[in-house]
Amino acid sequence: MIFADLLFGIICGLIALPLIGVAVWAFNRRSPMPFFAGGVADNPKPEDITDVKAYNKAIGTLWLCGAIGLVISGVVSFFSMTVGIVALLIVCIPGIIILIVGYNRIQSKYFRQSSAKSPITK
Repeated sequence: MIFADLLFGIICGLIALPLIGVAVWAFNRRSPMPFFAGGVADNPKPEDITDVKAYNKAIGTLWLCGAIGLVISGVVSFFSMTVGIVALLIVCIPGIIILIVGYNRIQSKYFRQSSAKSPITK
């Protein structure tokens, strides 16, 4: 059982690493950071954002929150696998809704009123 706990914790940590990388990238980026990766995602232009630095910080914070949730799930699993799995489910299922709501709030705060909104908020 200790091997399974260790493996679960390592996997959660490995999944969190790219999210942390995207968060750091967003914090250091000078142009507006798109939240999604390709597809119909919005790619905001600098003129559409009121404060690019604060916008990128908010986007990076969203990514970092997801990564922290994964790390916490992995650490908790060392003490109780059941609690770790429940924590992971809480991070994944309601976490997606929280990310969508958070991104919509970021858009309403930092997008200029005259600019076109992304497909999510139309």
